[in-house]
Amino acid sequence: SRGLRVGMFDADMHGPSLPTQLTPLKDRTVELAPDGWSVVPLVFDALKGCQGVKVMSFGWFSRFWLRKDDGEVRGMGGLLATKLLQTTDWGDLDYLVVDTPPGTGDIPIALATKVPLHGAVVVTTPSTLATLDVVRGIR
Repeated sequence: SRGLRVGMFDADMHGPSLPTQLTPLKDRTVELAPDGWSVVPLVFDALKGCQGVKVMSFGWFSRFWLRKDDGEVRGMGGLLATKLLQTTDWGDLDYLVVDTPPGTGDIPIALATKVPLHGAVVVTTPSTLATLDVVRGIR
């Protein structure tokens, strides 16, 4: 309702969740932009007062690549996540929320080192071990 332009990128190629969570878009696939190089994000506008959140996930992309039946894409995670983020035609956004897989694997590390960040929110479960892992990952 504030008029902000928001995008959300599901960078978890091993278990993409956006297609499952955004049921109106579950069976959609991505399309190439007119330039033939970038992809057009899907737009989720089913929330009351929402002007449309641009969303991209490996879950919508996976049917074009070698995958298991559950939609998991196989490949070099950090490189593919960075490339998909960079080749998505996001347009002008005020905020881009990036949902990475849990842990300190190649996808979060690649995105943190290759994509300019202006802030981060780290979410974890309230267990001692999970908190220690998150603190280690931030450092």
